Amino acid sequence: MRSPTPRTVDDLDLQIREIGRDDIPYCSQSWLKTHRTSELGRGLENSAYYALHHPVVGSLLEDSSLMRVVATPVEDSEMIAGFMIANPDGPILYYLHVRGPFRGLGVARLLLSMAGIEKGTPFAMVYDTRDFRRARAEKGWDGILRPDLLRNVGRKV
Repeated sequence: MRSPTPRTVDDLDLQIREIGRDDIPYCSQSWLKTHRTSELGRGLENSAYYALHHPVVGSLLEDSSLMRVVATPVEDSEMIAGFMIANPDGPILYYLHVRGPFRGLGVARLLLSMAGIEKGTPFAMVYDTRDFRRARAEKGWDGILRPDLLRNVGRKV
C-alpha cells in the first residue's frame, strides 16, 4: 500500500546532513539556474553571469566555516529535498533552495530555523529569487538583501 502524500515537513522523514562532495554538482547547478532568473541575474548576458557567479557559488559551497546542509529523505539520502548555505552568526543566508516537489511542506522553514532564522527575525541575504520573495512575504521572514556581502567571495584578492 502506498503511503499518503506528505502535506507538511512533519509528514516527511527527513535527515539533515552536511553537504557532501557528491551533492555539490546538484547544489551548484540548482543555485546558478534559479538565481539566473532573479533581478540580479536577469540583467547579464549568460557568459557574464556564469563567469561572475560560478566562482562565488563554488567558493560558498566549499567554505567549511559556513553552515552547508542538505535535507534528504531518510530512505533516499541521495535525493536532495533542499539545501542551505548560511552563517548563523549574522544571521546571513547565502542561499536556500527547495526542490519543487518538496515546496510548501516546511522544508525551507526547517532549514532556516537551523540558522536561527525564524518569523520576524531580521537576517541578511545575499541572493534573492521570485519564489523566495513570495515565500518571505507569506511566511513573515524579514530578509534584507545584501549582495555587497559577496564582494570578495570567489575572487583572488
